[in-house]
Amino acid sequence: MKVVIFGGTTEGRQLAEYLIQLNKKQKMQTIEVHVCVASEYGAQVLPEDAALKVHVGRLEQADMQEFLQAVQADLCVDATHPYAVIVTQNIYQACKAVEVPYIRVRREMHTCEASDSVYVEDTQAAVDYLKGATGNILITTGSKELHLYTQIPDYESRCTARVLPTQSVVEACTELGFTGKHLICMQGPFDLEMNLATLRYANADFLVTKASGKNGGYDEKCEAALATGVHLVVIGRPKEQVEPVMSLAQAEKYLFDMIRGRKENQKNGE
Repeated sequence: MKVVIFGGTTEGRQLAEYLIQLNKKQKMQTIEVHVCVASEYGAQVLPEDAALKVHVGRLEQADMQEFLQAVQADLCVDATHPYAVIVTQNIYQACKAVEVPYIRVRREMHTCEASDSVYVEDTQAAVDYLKGATGNILITTGSKELHLYTQIPDYESRCTARVLPTQSVVEACTELGFTGKHLICMQGPFDLEMNLATLRYANADFLVTKASGKNGGYDEKCEAALATGVHLVVIGRPKEQVEPVMSLAQAEKYLFDMIRGRKENQKNGE
């Protein structure tokens, strides 16, 4: 059986590890796992195994279709980031076009207990809110939409961005005006102590985050904001436009049942 996982997330890595473990059980059939990630970092965190093949690079829908056909995929698992709406749509449409079964793994959502947290629909809404606020801002939503924060008055001196430590990201942030002490390049996950230290370093009054769930470090950011009295600005998750959507545990059960069913069919000569 050949399973393609579009990952780059904790869930993608966990599913790859789960399938490798199934492979090691004597009573399970051999599973060939292909994991597609956008960056080299996404590849580095994956386990090493003879049955695992990692493909690095961004793919458009046509590329995805070609790839699914080339590896003769029996199933495609979309374990991309919960905010990667366009990528998810491309994967979904690619699977439909080449008739490969598709499932979407959705990260569990958590809410923060802070009563003064501000919840907004998207990054632009967060920026609009912050344009009318005073104080320093720690941005932990990545570099992809960092350009929107340049609309905030005096953003060069008020905003600090925490981003991935890759050359392309650093160059892009620098071009936007995020430099020196206002650009923190680090790789997560970040524990409570690191978030506390970062908030103090940035002298932050606001912390901007996505509702990225436990695996995305959301809980630790909430705890740090509560402990320091920093106002939390939470960018809500986009609504899923695909189906079926499953939790990680449901996806693991789905994969197990599918693999077991294929093995039983093979035994019966079907």
